[in-house]
Order: sequence, then C-alpha cells, then structure tokens
Amino acid sequence: MATIVMESTIGDVSMRTAKFALEQGRFICAYDWQSNGELNEGTRELVKHGAYPITAECLDTFIQALMEPEADEKFRKVGLDGEQMDLF
Repeated sequence: MATIVMESTIGDVSMRTAKFALEQGRFICAYDWQSNGELNEGTRELVKHGAYPITAECLDTFIQALMEPEADEKFRKVGLDGEQMDLF
C-alpha cells in the first residue's frame, strides 16, 4: 500500500500523515512540483529524502511501478530502510 502526498508545507498535517504511513510500512510517494511555492515545500522535501517522485511526465511510469514494483529499480530502493526516516 502506498501513501501519496500531492501538496504540503513543511509543517503541514500531510507531513505527519507521511510519517505515520512510513511507520506502518507504507510506501511514500510525493508529487515533485517544479514550481516554487509554500504548498510545494513539503513534497519537495519528501522527494529529497527518498520519497518516490511523481511528475506529470512520468505518471505512466509511476502507475506501471505500482503495478509491478519489482520491475522498477528506484521503486525497489525506496523503502523503510531508505532516507525517508531522516525526515522525521
């Protein structure tokens, strides 16, 4: 099961949701916004610390990775032992 964060400030409740999801063994994904803005800071920080990045350009790849996680190297590398826990 995955948790996807689309928008979040650094101190937003979405960041706490991502933390709880990670503690429950869920895969964390975040939309990698290319624009600057307060609502993008949290998702960029999640991606920086290992969340699987989602962009409009790679949405097909992301859906395929969800369907067959063992086929996508980056999808396999992101997990509970990844850098995501450094965020919390």
